[in-house]
Amino acid sequence: MELEALTYKYVKDQVIFYEGEEQTGYLAFQFLTGKHIPFGAKAAFYVHARLQGGIVWRTILDLNLSFRGRPDEYLFFVTSTDLADKKKVFKNFGKVAFFEGDDIGGKIGEMTDAVVGFFSRKIVHVLLHQMAAIDDILENPGDYSYPMTTILVICWLNDQPYEAAIEKARGKKLFDGAPQRVEEVTGKLAELKVRAK
Repeated sequence: MELEALTYKYVKDQVIFYEGEEQTGYLAFQFLTGKHIPFGAKAAFYVHARLQGGIVWRTILDLNLSFRGRPDEYLFFVTSTDLADKKKVFKNFGKVAFFEGDDIGGKIGEMTDAVVGFFSRKIVHVLLHQMAAIDDILENPGDYSYPMTTILVICWLNDQPYEAAIEKARGKKLFDGAPQRVEEVTGKLAELKVRAK
């Protein structure tokens, strides 16, 4: 699949991603009110993205695994709290806060760069099942419901051997990275390949 196959639509405070007619995920800007706004801020919002569709997700569901993801209703969920210690604009526990005297244009520019570089990149890498998604997953495996399974499915979709990815993941805490789970996933992927022929 190419990037052109992905479409999006703006709805209120969200960008919703589609692959054909299927809604595959969203990127949302949640405006905060009341006690959720940092003290002294005039306005604040929080950013999050969720992916619950696309060929990687459909393949994982088709595997009918003996174990369930954490949680199992979406492929990944990432929030701006993941950027709290990486990007200055998200330093308020992942919230983008605007204070009197702020350079609003500069802050919005920094936030936009972070959203494109962090959220959109992860969404595109998985939806297009690019090998670069493996590094995204290993960087923040807790954001993914099935981190190792997702890695293996991406290798399978790209007709790449599993060994290098398994080695790269060694030492990471992936709930589905135990040898028996890896063996189950790779076995079921082999069955899918036979059925597809």
